[in-house]
Amino acid sequence: MRRCFGRPAGFLAASLLAASLLAAGLAAPAAAESPAESWRVACDENFPPYNYVEAGRVVGLDAEIVSAIVRQAGAEPKLLPLPWNRVQQLLEQGDLDAAFQFVGRPERFEKYHMVGPHRSGQTVFAVRQESDLADYGGLAGLRGRRIGMVQGYTYGAAFDTATDLDK
Repeated sequence: MRRCFGRPAGFLAASLLAASLLAAGLAAPAAAESPAESWRVACDENFPPYNYVEAGRVVGLDAEIVSAIVRQAGAEPKLLPLPWNRVQQLLEQGDLDAAFQFVGRPERFEKYHMVGPHRSGQTVFAVRQESDLADYGGLAGLRGRRIGMVQGYTYGAAFDTATDLDK
């Protein structure tokens, strides 16, 4: 069965969700003596501070939230950090139980069994204050510039569908 968790960003919502999951876990009855089933859950291999590998373990805000959600469902998460295109490929092949950090686009809701988001937020550009992009004026201000992106990621409908930008 495919399970998929959404991806926008937002610390307060994630903190509240994590706290509620922790409280629910503490109030739940003790688990049975038998070992929990293991879920293969994939994520982008390097998306700090939400998830990244440290000392051989996947850590970070999303890794903790998703692990808590999976444990609350009665399973043990096996987090697999992979290149984003590989995450999507394995999910489509049915080789994963879940994946996270998807932006909730309509076509993804149709394709996957998406739940969430487990946190919310928005995509933003960050530049040094003295940069001439500090007041870029929206997407029009990016015309004529080369924009780096992560293949397979989405940056919002207006950006994703813009054909006049050098992406």
